[in-house]
Amino acid sequence: MVNNINIEIRHSGNLIGNASYLILNKVKRKYSLKFFDIELTDSIEINSEINISVYIKDYLMGFSSKILKKINLDDLWTEFEVQCYFDELHEFNQFYLDIFRLWNTGYTVEWNTLNSVNERESFLRCCAIWTGVASHINLKNEYVIDGKLINHPIDLYCVLGQVFFGDKGYFGTEINSFVDCLSQLELEENNSVIKIFHYNELDERLSNFRGYKGYLQTIIEEFEISSFTIIKL
Repeated sequence: MVNNINIEIRHSGNLIGNASYLILNKVKRKYSLKFFDIELTDSIEINSEINISVYIKDYLMGFSSKILKKINLDDLWTEFEVQCYFDELHEFNQFYLDIFRLWNTGYTVEWNTLNSVNERESFLRCCAIWTGVASHINLKNEYVIDGKLINHPIDLYCVLGQVFFGDKGYFGTEINSFVDCLSQLELEENNSVIKIFHYNELDERLSNFRGYKGYLQTIIEEFEISSFTIIKL
């Protein structure tokens, strides 16, 4: 199995260790940090500042931490308190890392099991990082969208990504990124049909969100520009 996650630990610019995974918890104003499968070349002294870089394929996120107690080589499995400083350009996201870790072990994450809209949107961003924007698609004769599965605009993009590209598929998170994804596809001879079941209920449900009136029709028009045939059921 290919390991797509690498965590580097640096002190004063020098690489001093690696880990396979970490958990950064925040309780009130305090942070605690725990590494997994960590290898360090030396102990880390109290008040030392370390830089942590998390690489997922070509994606980077990270943060800096001041260690509030000495970390000995035989204490690496413990959770320890830290002060954190975050890199706005490559901001660390624990949810991203958790999803990537599951994928890295072959686990399938079902978008409709996630608890909130924010988590589902983050899930889609993970899909974009992991699989990228597709430039080609092996067109099927028929695509089926079940409107009953969609309760929020972000759910629509979860369904579109899954229906058209399968597990970890990405088809945008809003109208602009959707159009960008659609425009990247090489669609020469397109005779595909998209069937949208429970269309009227879905259209009404999405239109109830502020700023989304007629949203489903806009999506349909973009598909039609790309020569998809839409059947509303």
